[in-house]
Order: sequence, then C-alpha cells, then structure tokens
Amino acid sequence: MDFTLSEEQTMLQDSVRRYAERDCELETRRDLIAKGGFDAKRWSAIAEMGWLAAGLSEQHGGFGGGLLDEAVLLEEVGRGLVPEPLRDCGLLPARLLAAHEDLLAPLLAGEVVYAIAHGEDAARGRASWVEARAERSAGNYRLGGRKTRVLGGAAAQRFLVSARVAGDADATEGLGLFLVERGSAGLNVRDYRLVDGTPACDLEFDALELPPSALLDAEAGAAIAGLMQGAAVGACAEMVGAMEQAIWIARDYLRTRKQFGVVIGSFQALQHRMADCHMALEQARSMLYRALSFVDGDASARAVAISAAKAQVGRSAQFVAAQTVQLHGGIGVTDEYIIGHYFKRLLVLEACYGSSAFHLGEVARSLREAA
Repeated sequence: MDFTLSEEQTMLQDSVRRYAERDCELETRRDLIAKGGFDAKRWSAIAEMGWLAAGLSEQHGGFGGGLLDEAVLLEEVGRGLVPEPLRDCGLLPARLLAAHEDLLAPLLAGEVVYAIAHGEDAARGRASWVEARAERSAGNYRLGGRKTRVLGGAAAQRFLVSARVAGDADATEGLGLFLVERGSAGLNVRDYRLVDGTPACDLEFDALELPPSALLDAEAGAAIAGLMQGAAVGACAEMVGAMEQAIWIARDYLRTRKQFGVVIGSFQALQHRMADCHMALEQARSMLYRALSFVDGDASARAVAISAAKAQVGRSAQFVAAQTVQLHGGIGVTDEYIIGHYFKRLLVLEACYGSSAFHLGEVARSLREAA
C-alpha cells in the first residue's frame, strides 16, 4: 500500500494543522474545557471546512476516501490537541448515516451533533456484546438498558443507539441501530467530562418508547463491528500525532532547562530516554501503517492487524506519555503547561475502543485458534 499522501490529503493535513496552530492554543483549550468541552460556533466552522465528511464517498458528500483520509486528519488532530470530538461526533456517525441522507445532511452541515451509544460495562471491549434490548410494544419499540462512556455524548443532540432486537447479548445477528433524541421521555442522561476534557455521558433507557421509524437498521451488527475497527485505527492515528508532538515539546524543554549550569539535554541518561521515546513512536507508526494496509483485505486478517496496532500503539503511548511528563519534572503535571494535556489525552485514547491489554488478548486468541 502506498502511503504517499495525495494532493487532497496534503491539503486536508495542512488545513487541520493551521486550525490547530491558530485556534487550539493552550489557553483556548483550557477555556473550552472549562465551558464543557464543546462550542457550537467552532463546530460549525469545522463542518464548513468539510472535515466531518473526510471518510465518506463523493456520492455522500465526502472526499472519496476512507480510513486513510480519516487517519491523516486524526493524526493532525492528535498533534495539535484539537479539543473538538471530531472522531466520535463527526467521522463515526457520518459513516453510520451514509445511507440516511436526511440525517446525514444536518450532521455534515454542523447543525446537529450525533454521538454513538454502543459501549456497555459488561462488554469489556467486545464490539458484539450488547445487553440493551428493544422489545416490540403495540407497534413501537420499548428500549431498556444502559450505555456507558458515550464519547462526545455531553455535546450530542441525537444518539445512535445499538440495541438487541433478537438473540442473546453476544449474538452476531439481531443487533439494531436506533435514533434517539436527547430529551426523549424515558431517556436519562448523565453528562460528564473525561480526564482530558472530552465531553462524554452515560445513558439509561427506562422503558423508552420509540416509533418504528427510529429503527435505522435491523441488522447493524456488521456495520457497527466495522465502525469500531475504524474507530480503533483512528485512535491509533491520533495517538501517533500526539506522541510525536509530545516528544518535540520534551526535546525543546531539554534544550532550554538548565541544571548545574548546563542544559539538562546534555545529560546522557535523558538522551537515552528521548531515544527510547523515538523508538516507541516509530514502532507505533509502523503498526498504524500496517493496520491501514489491511483495511481492504480479508476480514479476519484485518481484525487481527487492527488489534495488533491498537495494542502496540497504546503501549507506546503509555510509555511516551509517562516519559515526556517525567522529563519535565513537577511542571509537567500542571494544568498550565501543555505537556500534561498530551499526557491525559494519550491515556484516554489508549483506553478507547479496547485497551492495549484487551487487543493483545484478541491477537493471542486469534493465534490460538489458528494453531
């Protein structure tokens, strides 16, 4: 697979980088997080730049790209620490709504914010495990259950909810996708922010009545599984961008901070730490590229490649986050200094869409089954 960026991808990359440099400075980020982590005017500006359609075909208003285009965008999002939930409220919902033009259009225009409510505590990273259930009731659907850690959910006006219409919690079939409006009777929402400021929420469905038109797809299992794989790749790309920038910030600090009359970057032990960080970054980048090379291949091989990437990129992210903060000393953990924000963002990304430990287990399971 050729990873040389096309002219359109280079323009997309430059667009995100300019936005991050101009509108995502530390003080702006801190103010936005203090106000809840989301601003409607900023979201509309992002929509006008076309980023929300980066992974869609031209038929659906996109660039005609796919996961590679999304990875290009999200790597820059990670590098610039862009606070908006681009992946969770833009790219992922857009892919699920590609066949629903009436719902997709306001999303791409930045007029309506969607979030995907799929994860549950009992799933423990498994994309197919869903206990929330939608039962038929007098021609409607009655939705019950809970969804946790809905990324971007505190900013969302609508939720795309996965729920069982048939089968057991771990069945590959019988998984429906429903549209639920915030404020619906029977929907309880608990908004909060993650440690890095990402807006999120938990949902509880108390016999929530939905009309038949709320069911967008009665067999959405395969689409959601593919979406979660794409989300994991996107998280990897964002981690690679964030790691690279964190290393550059640490490098600049080591070149200016003085101790014992010399810059601390002259100490060999700290040089070794920086070298280790660079090796971890390149390992992560290689695994991201490998996963992207499998996106159009065999489904089982693709799943293993993505799990292997999420496992390694996540482990690299944990290492780089810890090292770059420690190289700064006490100032590294203060809210007034940028490196601590990268630290928290990398830890959140490592945990999203299956932790490193979960995905390492998935790779091990595939090897056992193949033996």
